[in-house]
Amino acid sequence: MATSTPPSGSPNGRPPAAGAEATSWDVELLRVLVSRKGSQVEAQWAIHPQLKQDLLPHEWQEVTDLTERELSAVRKKVQLVFQSGALFGSTQALSQAGAFKPDLVIVAYGMNDRADKRRATYKQDMENIIDTIHQASPETEFIAIASMMNNPKQPVGSEPIFALRDLLLSIDRPNLAFVDMTTTHQKLIERKNYLDTSGNGANHPNDFLHRIYAMRLLELLGPTPAK
Repeated sequence: MATSTPPSGSPNGRPPAAGAEATSWDVELLRVLVSRKGSQVEAQWAIHPQLKQDLLPHEWQEVTDLTERELSAVRKKVQLVFQSGALFGSTQALSQAGAFKPDLVIVAYGMNDRADKRRATYKQDMENIIDTIHQASPETEFIAIASMMNNPKQPVGSEPIFALRDLLLSIDRPNLAFVDMTTTHQKLIERKNYLDTSGNGANHPNDFLHRIYAMRLLELLGPTPAK
């Protein structure tokens, strides 16, 4: 939005009344609409007609190229948000992890895999992530994290996230350990309000729950206390 002060005088050509304050107009120069249908993301834009008319052809082309370039990045980022489940992770496992031959990989998919279609392939997708990295880096160790709970008051309920936890914990691979944040979070909200543990009230952890994630990870990474 841009704010402009109109020229002196009223729209009908009459002089303004004495003591009248100058008014301002809000002018929408650029409108961007991002929409989603299924997993497909579209981003459209429109420019103020007067601005388009005032631009020279090469200036209009520059505006078009710049806007399309930026919207292309927006489309990709939004698309990744909707694709960021275990299946997408399996397509990125080699380039984003295995190629670097890491000592440790922490895998934490689940919250975006609650839909029936994604849940049906979740275990296989998680196994593919581990197997793909192991092929490139046999000595890599893994920690797989069962996701925090979504808000139990959501229409979908809690059953999908419990089902995903059980699928994850049933995976049998070498060099693999687990952190069951689903059960940990379930125990927490027996005494705490869900909103005290979530950043968005639905399915994202807040700073408190991030600390719990870190504590559970450190339980695995730290030395075992002597008995």
